[in-house]
Amino acid sequence: MKIDRKTLLSCKSHNLCAEGPLYGVSGVYVIPSGRKHESGWTMMDLIATFYDEREPVHFSTITDDINLYGTGFRIDCEYPSRIIHIWNGKVGRKGFSVRGCSSVFFEET
Repeated sequence: MKIDRKTLLSCKSHNLCAEGPLYGVSGVYVIPSGRKHESGWTMMDLIATFYDEREPVHFSTITDDINLYGTGFRIDCEYPSRIIHIWNGKVGRKGFSVRGCSSVFFEET
């Protein structure tokens, strides 16, 4: 699969809140959207890739804040510049979540 913005944004969608967590995630592409969230930060599109090499899944279009549980780091995106900002939020849980949905999409299997 060609890795470019258009291809990634055309991937099959997965609704975390309705369909539950994704398992076997090997990585996540973060694509700044250019749209402004009510928080003042840029919304980001998130696309998951998998260890078993199945097709990537587009699982978020409205997040402005990514929390990498267990690492303490969080990611957000400046508006309107679309500059990614990674910062230490000192979180003590493993997994990964996106603001606006309580589902954790990444769990160790």
